[in-house]
Amino acid sequence: MFIIALDIGGTNIRAAIARNDGKLLQVVKENTLRHDKELFIAQVKGIITQLDLSKYDPIAISIGVPGRVRKNGFIDELPNIGIKNIDLVTTLEKTFKLPVSVRNDAEMAAFAEAVFGAGKNLNSTYFVTISTGIGGCLIVDQAIKNPSKEIGHTLVAYRGNFYELEKIASGDGVIKLAALNNIYYANAPSFFKDVAAKVPYALEIFEEWL
Repeated sequence: MFIIALDIGGTNIRAAIARNDGKLLQVVKENTLRHDKELFIAQVKGIITQLDLSKYDPIAISIGVPGRVRKNGFIDELPNIGIKNIDLVTTLEKTFKLPVSVRNDAEMAAFAEAVFGAGKNLNSTYFVTISTGIGGCLIVDQAIKNPSKEIGHTLVAYRGNFYELEKIASGDGVIKLAALNNIYYANAPSFFKDVAAKVPYALEIFEEWL
């Protein structure tokens, strides 16, 4: 049994053919198109068609997105992609003639970790994802107990000002955190490369980030 699985992030979008035991058999990756809803929807459709659908004959489409999602799968907002009010369920069901499920990406990652990963032998786990943004979700007895509150948008105090947590602590945010301390990086990989090399000023920012 196979499904189409999409992981939509603020930086990348990945589509895969997934087997019911969790194994990924084919994966396609692209940079996420931002700030244009129609282009975004076209990209989602396009990346699905790159999969070998005729070979695997998937029975459904499952999608994780970095934002607020209603119970029926309607997406209210994707803050890190810069678009609102997206009805992927209706659009994709009409295009591919398959049932479509859309959930918050932190919820889906938390559930997967609780069922297949480090939490599989535990009664409860709280999962935090740190990527372009920050998300989190509580799992109890392999069930999602709280819909994501988008914890990355929680306001935190830092150096006399308030910032959304993910603006100074996500993969992108660590670059702003460094800049607030007058240290400048082009991207997160270059920062963490310096951390691995034990560059003193990078280690200072790393401690601030932690």
